[in-house]
Amino acid sequence: MTSVVKNSARRLGSHSLGIRVPYVYHAPIWTIFFFLPSGNVALTRRARKHSTLSAVVLKWSHTRKRYERQGLLVEAQALEKAEEECLADEDIRERRREREATRREELDRRYVDQFAARVRELFPGCPAGRERAIAEHACLKYSGRVGTVCLCQSVR
Repeated sequence: MTSVVKNSARRLGSHSLGIRVPYVYHAPIWTIFFFLPSGNVALTRRARKHSTLSAVVLKWSHTRKRYERQGLLVEAQALEKAEEECLADEDIRERRREREATRREELDRRYVDQFAARVRELFPGCPAGRERAIAEHACLKYSGRVGTVCLCQSVR
C-alpha cells in the first residue's frame, strides 16, 4: 500500500526557477486523507474548497507517456461537508441540467435549419426536401464519424 500511494500521490510543486516539478508525499497520507475518484465535478470542487490540504492523485500512463489524473485526496471532514452540500442542492442542479439540455436541443435545431438553407443556396438543383435530410445527417452528433479512419483505407 505504501509504494502504491507514494508512486500515485504526486502533485506539482514549484522549483526555485519557476519550473513546475512533481514531488511525492512520504508521510502516511492514507491516515489523513480520503481518496475521491474523479468524475463528480461538484463534489470534487466542494471537497477541495473545504479541505485545508489536498493532493492530486496521478498515475503514469505508459501508452500515452504522461500522467493521468485519477482523483483527489481530501480530508474526511471536507468530504463530509461537500457531500452534504451536494445533497442539499441536487434537485437544483438536475433542473439546471434539464434546462441546458433543452436549450442545446433548440440551438442544434437552429443550426440544422441554417445548414439546410445553406445547402439549398449552394446546390439549387438538389431535389426539394433533400437538403433537410443532408443537413440532419451532416450535423448528427455522437455518430462516431468524426476522427475515425475510413474503413476503405484498411482494405488497401
